[in-house]
Amino acid sequence: LVDLVKSGADSAKETAAGAFRHLAVNSNNKVAIAEAGGIPPLVTLVTSGTDGAKQEAAAALWNLALNNEDNQVAIAKAGAIPPLIDLATSGTDVAKEMAAGAFRNLAVNNNNKIAIANAGGIPSLGDLVACGTDGAKKEAAEAPRELDLSDDDDQVAIAKEGAISSLVDLVTSGTNGAKEQAAAALGHLALNSDNQVAVAEAGAIPSLVALLANGTDAAKREAAAALSNLASNNDENQVEITRAGAIPPLIDLANSGADVVKETVAGAFRSLAANNSTKDAFAKAGAISTLVDLVASGTDVAKKEAAAALWNLAADNDDNKGAIVQAGAIPPLVDLISSGTDDAKEQAVRALRNLAVNDDNQVVIARAGAIPLLVDLIRDGTDGTKAEAAGLLWNLAFNKDNKIAITKVGAVPPLVDLIRSGTDGAKAEAAGALWNLAVNDDNKVAIAKAGAIPLLVDLVRSGTDGAKEQAAAALWNLAVNNDNQVAIAKAGAIPPLIDLATSGTDVAKEMAAGAFRNLAVNNNNKIAIANAGGIPSLGDLVACGTDGAKKEAAEAPRELDLSDDDDQVAIAKEGAISSLVDLVTSGTNGAKEQAAAALGHLALNSDNQVAVAEAGAIPSLVALLANGTDAAKREAAAALSNLASNNDENQVEITRAGAIPPLIDLANSGADVVKETVAGAFRSLAANNSTKDAFAKAGAISTLVDLVASGTDVAKKEAAAALWNLAADNDDNKGAIVQAGAIPPLVDLTKSGTDVGKEQAARVFRNLTANYNDNNVAIAEAGAIPPLVDLVTNGTDGAKESVAGVVGNIAFNNDNKIAIADAGGIPPLV
Repeated sequence: LVDLVKSGADSAKETAAGAFRHLAVNSNNKVAIAEAGGIPPLVTLVTSGTDGAKQEAAAALWNLALNNEDNQVAIAKAGAIPPLIDLATSGTDVAKEMAAGAFRNLAVNNNNKIAIANAGGIPSLGDLVACGTDGAKKEAAEAPRELDLSDDDDQVAIAKEGAISSLVDLVTSGTNGAKEQAAAALGHLALNSDNQVAVAEAGAIPSLVALLANGTDAAKREAAAALSNLASNNDENQVEITRAGAIPPLIDLANSGADVVKETVAGAFRSLAANNSTKDAFAKAGAISTLVDLVASGTDVAKKEAAAALWNLAADNDDNKGAIVQAGAIPPLVDLISSGTDDAKEQAVRALRNLAVNDDNQVVIARAGAIPLLVDLIRDGTDGTKAEAAGLLWNLAFNKDNKIAITKVGAVPPLVDLIRSGTDGAKAEAAGALWNLAVNDDNKVAIAKAGAIPLLVDLVRSGTDGAKEQAAAALWNLAVNNDNQVAIAKAGAIPPLIDLATSGTDVAKEMAAGAFRNLAVNNNNKIAIANAGGIPSLGDLVACGTDGAKKEAAEAPRELDLSDDDDQVAIAKEGAISSLVDLVTSGTNGAKEQAAAALGHLALNSDNQVAVAEAGAIPSLVALLANGTDAAKREAAAALSNLASNNDENQVEITRAGAIPPLIDLANSGADVVKETVAGAFRSLAANNSTKDAFAKAGAISTLVDLVASGTDVAKKEAAAALWNLAADNDDNKGAIVQAGAIPPLVDLTKSGTDVGKEQAARVFRNLTANYNDNNVAIAEAGAIPPLVDLVTNGTDGAKESVAGVVGNIAFNNDNKIAIADAGGIPPLV
């Protein structure tokens, strides 16, 4: 037969080539024909034979190249590609079909792909797709599916030759086989991003969706694959495919198709679900339960793709999160973590991670047994699964019980190892997990013992931006623990945290400020932060940071300024005061609270008292008293109290700014700790003779009397001290205090108050009785003399001094002289 092809008559050559065509269907015969030297004469026949011989020779080459890599190479080496292109261009209709079939099989070989493209084969194939017979169209449509795998240039070349519009026409109106091959070709062309656009613009999407519903099984599979590729990372196509109604027929395919079809559909769902605009359509069409079924019982590939689709659907969509859980997804996703392929495990963890943003889901996922499996993945999984598993633990650890459960199954050491030797992404996720775990006090200790602190400090110093953020946040929580405060500073954290507060991302700056806030509770750390230049960075954050950074940076000075006057002055010099005042005026609620607290602590320094007032803080603090949150009101009251302490000008300005009425409201309705703070503010403000009348006019005296009667020990002490100040050198106030019923609760305070409370009560009595005979009688009649005499014997030195003054005042009354003597007052006075 080989000899006949070489040297027989034209009719014999044609017949022999036809024989080879049929014989080459058999795989063993393919080898035998090639070994007998049949390929070169067949190529010659394609080049120069009769029309019939060319047709049969091309068909023989088509079959010889099918699933035989050696023959694919040998045919190309024998020079077949150029004459086959000529045949596809100018041969008979049947010959063109045979040439297209030969190209389809030859193009499985990568070198042949290049050779076909370089020899100009793509235009010929494009022409056949557009204008060939049905059979030629089918085969020519199949060839691009192989050709476009070579590189982007081939894909673009096929598109430029006009093949796309012809392929779309075939999908719409070709034979069943042509529709299948055209859909497959479009799917492969759509692997190129430019072609994704071109295929969509050519109107392929509606035709492919119609093929999903009405095509043969093979065509449906190819249509699903094409739509999946068109949707991959292309927002516009994702929306258009969904609007064209693709989801319902895809669901039908997933429910009734063969395994390979289900895999393809799951991949399509994965691509389509990446778009926020399409996600609701999945739930409405009932796709979620289909995806859950695929996760539970699909092939490995289907499970992986379905889990990835659920991951996308749950991202930033609370309704879908609920629907996915309601459809029973969590148990099969947890099972997939246990027994799926590595890729499937990663996708399952991702899906659960998105679901775990929801508080209730955190509980359900933990109860389904996910936590031990995640810890195993962190130890032994792929790099991708390690990172995702750490991220899921991070989310699960928002739950209080999960924090304990995660640590109990041994998660901390592998998380620490992940920070030590994981990928950059894994380090960030592990640090985030430790951040949440470290909210728990026992976990703070366990994390430190596992060696995390030096590694977290290294991450703050040299990690990725995300890793720096999470590491600083973890140190922030760890530093609530006193021992950890020391360990973190010892590990060298303060300089890199300052760098982060200065030049990190906005989130990182906030986390660094929070870490400083907790570290500064330790006196040695206060000094170290100041010496390392931390105060200017915190001042900058208060002025220019994000709302969160401003809040935390405003809180840090409250800790720092407790060290000594130098720190207080340094914070003021760095311009923090004006920025803090701005925060009190226009920051977030949390920032206002922290800024007021910081100003209050800065005001413990006398120079800062002046600076804070000059920066305009007093009106803003008074406004915060009236309109702030409960916590902000408390901090504003404390700040005003400190500003007023021993500062006459501030006392007057605070009173003029209208502080007394909102302070009265706080004293009447606030929590106990707020009432204590208000009483302290009243004590400071009442020390000034210019402000005393304002108290009586505003009705503050009766409020103070109520605090003496029923406040906490601290409130009683401070309220009594305020009354002492108000009564000094002010006869109107003395009368108002007695008229408000102060004497009985003050007597009770001398009997049963704390030592300091008794002392303050005695001081009030001393002022009330100075040159005020009516009060002398009233105090005696209220039973004050016996407890006062007892204070002379057993009270503090201050109390003894004040009581002696009181006794001296009330003894101007003859009846009182006798009562004091009868109560045994003379010996202790002596």
